Amino acid sequence: MSNGYDNTNRIAIFVNNREGRADNAPMLTGKVNVEGVDYQVSLWAQKSNRDGTTFWAGNIKPSGALTNNGGLPPGASAPAPEAAPEEPFTGATDADIPF
Repeated sequence: MSNGYDNTNRIAIFVNNREGRADNAPMLTGKVNVEGVDYQVSLWAQKSNRDGTTFWAGNIKPSGALTNNGGLPPGASAPAPEAAPEEPFTGATDADIPF
């Protein structure tokens, strides 16, 4: 959401009125910026089974091409795994423990 303004922690939602929109497509779409990371927002109108109240439900996913990065934001990298010890510790036995 780069347009010269600081959009950090802001959201913009629009009606999805694209021609040929499938019935299961979101009714509202947009973008949200959380802590400087952009996400895509999709919302559908739902009806409560309890009292029939209409509400919005949806999902949020990272903006841009989705990759198999474990759900990390685009450009983020997972911490390096800790190196396993070369050999397991075998120096103590039950007889060495004083209690």
